Amino acid sequence: MTSPYTALRGELERLQDCFRHEGVTRSGLLAQRYWDADQIAPEGWAAFASRAARADRWEEWHLLAGGEGLIRLHGDGTALDAFARLAESGWIALAALEQAPAPGAITLGDDGHMCGWLTVVFETALAAMTPSLRLEYERWGLDDEVENLSEFDPGYWCGSAEDRHPVHPFAQTLTRDLFTASADAIGCWLDPDHVLSIDWRLDDLPIRLPAVAGQIEVVASPLDKPGLVATDELTTREAANFLKVSVDTLNAHVRGGRLPRRNVSPHGSSRGPFLYKVSDLTKLRDIGYRRTLPKVAAGGTKPRRGTKPPPVEPVYEGLDL
Repeated sequence: MTSPYTALRGELERLQDCFRHEGVTRSGLLAQRYWDADQIAPEGWAAFASRAARADRWEEWHLLAGGEGLIRLHGDGTALDAFARLAESGWIALAALEQAPAPGAITLGDDGHMCGWLTVVFETALAAMTPSLRLEYERWGLDDEVENLSEFDPGYWCGSAEDRHPVHPFAQTLTRDLFTASADAIGCWLDPDHVLSIDWRLDDLPIRLPAVAGQIEVVASPLDKPGLVATDELTTREAANFLKVSVDTLNAHVRGGRLPRRNVSPHGSSRGPFLYKVSDLTKLRDIGYRRTLPKVAAGGTKPRRGTKPPPVEPVYEGLDL
């Protein structure tokens, strides 16, 4: 009997073929993602889209959950329906993999359906940086990068109150059309150990799927034995493995001020990638850290996918603060 994991993996392989086939004749649908290092209200991003949109060309602006930013679709609008159908099927398969007790790593954001698919393709391009799947960076509205552009400068911002947004937000541009980029992203997920990367961020891939369910050989990592680490800095996933916690728990320690990290993105992305010093990780481990348990109100339910849960204060038990 075919396992659910094998069936879902097969669905992704089928969709990869469909995306690649469509990309041959529908190569004009393109996308950008806009974000900023500061937290912007959804109304602020909507105000930016209203200011940046142009009536002389086809484009669609999609607000990401919780005000994380915007995705702008442009180019060949006639290809959007075909892409949306494939992206919807892909997101459903990924959501099923995330919920199923399947091997591998599945990390999806708060968006769903087409925006959820677009987000994970962007995150894969950010991590993989292959010759065909990568991102180009710029500041919207600027021909050249301005090194001393600071969010503390009043001229950095436009609007006020909830409509406040950056004049020149960061823009990530996929270098390939959305069909080809989606097919390449699926290829990275299905075979992450053989990705021809031009960078070193593959540990931050949002999705990593082993070839065959139930036949995964578990090999002890040097990170399981402190003292055998070959470098003085680790990536996010390596750091989580070092502490034997999830990436969410690792991020909670960062937000709580217990673990410093270094942003090594050359373009100021608030998403990193980040590096963590082994000495800082060892110190956190040695003081007896605990896993982070969020407070859940009585009778509370898990937020519906595609919505942002209200912020909650985590409980840190047993920490010597």
